[in-house]
Amino acid sequence: MKTIKYVLGILVALSINLAVGQIKPLKIGDQFPEAGLHEVVGREQDSVDFKEFKEKYIILDFWATWCAPCLAGFPKMKAIQEKYIDKLVVMPVTYEGKEKIEQFFTRSDIGKLGLKSIVNDNILKRYFPHRTIPHYVWIDNKGKVVAITEAQHVTIENVNRWMSGKTISFPIKHEAMERLNDREPVFKLGNVLTLDTVNRLVPLPDSSLNYLSIITKGDIPGIIGSLVRDSTRVSYINTTIKNLYKLAFSNFDRAFLYNAKVDLQLRDSTFVNTDKIGAEVMDWVKKYGFSYELRLPKHMAHNMSNFMQKDLNRYFGAMYGIEGRLEERDLPTLVLISIGNTSLTKSASDTSVYNADLAGLKIMNRKLSWLTHHLTFTLQHLKLPILDETGIDFPIDIELNGSLSSIESVNKALRPYNLKLHNAVRKIKVLVIADLK
Repeated sequence: MKTIKYVLGILVALSINLAVGQIKPLKIGDQFPEAGLHEVVGREQDSVDFKEFKEKYIILDFWATWCAPCLAGFPKMKAIQEKYIDKLVVMPVTYEGKEKIEQFFTRSDIGKLGLKSIVNDNILKRYFPHRTIPHYVWIDNKGKVVAITEAQHVTIENVNRWMSGKTISFPIKHEAMERLNDREPVFKLGNVLTLDTVNRLVPLPDSSLNYLSIITKGDIPGIIGSLVRDSTRVSYINTTIKNLYKLAFSNFDRAFLYNAKVDLQLRDSTFVNTDKIGAEVMDWVKKYGFSYELRLPKHMAHNMSNFMQKDLNRYFGAMYGIEGRLEERDLPTLVLISIGNTSLTKSASDTSVYNADLAGLKIMNRKLSWLTHHLTFTLQHLKLPILDETGIDFPIDIELNGSLSSIESVNKALRPYNLKLHNAVRKIKVLVIADLK
């Protein structure tokens, strides 16, 4: 059996390598090629061939273990699959490896759904390029691509209409595909006059720019909303005024960016933030979005947050009559505490490890702040800041299993270490964006 699986693995790899070089992205109306063998977990066979699904409807569901919306959508996708078991194939697809997905299915509640998934994908993502997930591709029973959508369009009602032969028309999930280059500035100053002739213009060398602050309105085409920061530069592209202020007053703390309390004391906040999702966000950003970049010399870069705050207040104060500021308020929080004597001791490891997904966490030779940062992500739906009051200020080793998506599941995983997360009221910094008086 091992020999058979080994040979099958070689065949899958050859199939992938041959296919990758010939791939062109597909669009609505194109014919979906069956694309050979794909490695799969969750069923007896180690691979899947789309020829198996001839004359069936197919929904490809691109996902990853770190994507909370992807996992939240799996029960719905399972329900759709079960309702139309004879006519439809829902096929999750991830770039992540076989071993990782098998472990994830074993450790998480998602595994109880009995899902199968294509793993190590390097083909389908090239046929259907995307930056954000979940990402859904609808293929009809004749092999034609009929829709590429956001999650909200994948419903039992819409699937039923589709397979009943009714015309479906959803907004196509268009995406900007380029990210910022974290080694290159976004904005470069153009031509300057030289002294030898007023008719000669030459580019200004980037190395001559010691201090630069730029704000642009509207979207920068082709770039997804991106944040890049290094020791002397911060760039935040195609985003909202609210997000710019959150970054400026966060002192670049990830926990604040995730769960910062924001109080909009504005007569009109439509231009400051949006609740739109998917393709509608791109249209909103074209009208109300902004991009910002700040570059400072090294001896000034420690004060980057302060420079950014002043830039935003100066510009948006003049443009919209608003300002941002921090206030301290007594608010609900989540507090991590020790219960009696914690079993955590200083790590004896020479290497640092941080492995985390939505089914658990492993830390070696790292501060406890790595745990609170992870919990800030998995518990972000609670919209509560997380404070560490354990007093543990040394590198530790800790391994937690479970979804960590509720206070109960977190405390169950923390119990062996005599740690606990609980609700409390503490003084918390609140970002206020308000009309100028």
